[in-house]
Amino acid sequence: MQAIVVLPEGKSSISDQKVVQVPAPPPVRPAEALVRIRAAGLNPVDWKIVEGQLKKLIHHEYPLIIGWDASGICSFPYIARTCNMTFS
Repeated sequence: MQAIVVLPEGKSSISDQKVVQVPAPPPVRPAEALVRIRAAGLNPVDWKIVEGQLKKLIHHEYPLIIGWDASGICSFPYIARTCNMTFS
């Protein structure tokens, strides 16, 4: 899985962030859905978090994966039939 990961000691500019390989998420549990992201984008919330402008408003832990705007296929493995949908 690839993601843009922000580290606490990292650069504080969105243009300095890099796409890296990260571990796949754990298996889905009942009442959870697996989303296969096909496209993700960075919006003002992402770059404001990276620059430290939202420290007091939005709690986050490091390493932080950014890219709040996403679109993909959602499946619910614990439902008898698989329900796929697109979200954005």
